[in-house]
Amino acid sequence: MNKANKIKNLYQVYCSRLNKTKLTTEEFQPLVLNLAYLEIATAKKKGLPYNTRKLFLEYTLAALEAIPEYSKEVEDPRYEGMYFSFQMTAEWDGLWNFLRDYFETNLGISIDNETRKIFRFDSSIHKRFENNVLITTSQAPRKITINLSEDLKNAQFSISESLSNKEANIYRIIDNKYVYIGTDPDFMFEFLLDDFNNIEKFSLTRTDRNLRIEYLE
Repeated sequence: MNKANKIKNLYQVYCSRLNKTKLTTEEFQPLVLNLAYLEIATAKKKGLPYNTRKLFLEYTLAALEAIPEYSKEVEDPRYEGMYFSFQMTAEWDGLWNFLRDYFETNLGISIDNETRKIFRFDSSIHKRFENNVLITTSQAPRKITINLSEDLKNAQFSISESLSNKEANIYRIIDNKYVYIGTDPDFMFEFLLDDFNNIEKFSLTRTDRNLRIEYLE
């Protein structure tokens, strides 16, 4: 199936799932970009070469063929500048897990057969420590999502409003305490599970800044 037909088919699937006849720009544009990202991420997994610039242009042209009114976005003088953001995101180590969630949530499509375990934790208060000294205590809502591989060796962490998705690998497990080191080693994540396998406490450490933030219910 060529790219234009793929976009057209998934456009219809997305509309159907939303019970709409037409997607907004905010819905359609991510669909186009995420299809391009998926081709890049798949090539990476298979160890195949890819050309980010070429794929960006190919999916832009395919989107115009599938949905001609997309020209309003492409003709915007700011559109070309989007490529630089696209290029950076294409190299993001959390891309595959992000795409897995996007396609499953919005289109009902599984891009792989991997089983994931999802923990969610709503924090109402967090404490900031610098050099192990408590600096501030803030009462602010934060939604924490932990996306774990089935064997628990790999994880992706996100904190609403403060931290985008970060990939990490298991460092150690002590009783019900799990510690992960980020693929960016400046980040360390820890969480504690209670007797019912719910998150009781979560912390983020920036080792390069001697900073630790503890999130509590």
